Amino acid sequence: MTIERSKMYIIRKVIESYLREYVDYLVATERLNDKDDEIISSDEMRNRLAL
Repeated sequence: MTIERSKMYIIRKVIESYLREYVDYLVATERLNDKDDEIISSDEMRNRLAL
């Protein structure tokens, strides 16, 4: 069964998805540029999470 969606619904969902991704990008960029934020390797993260 196919559900028909309006163009406005699809556009709204695409914009919502874009904005979520953009916010994630901004947070990541801000943290990357923060000299006081500790950067650890993936191995260290696994150790800290006891994986």
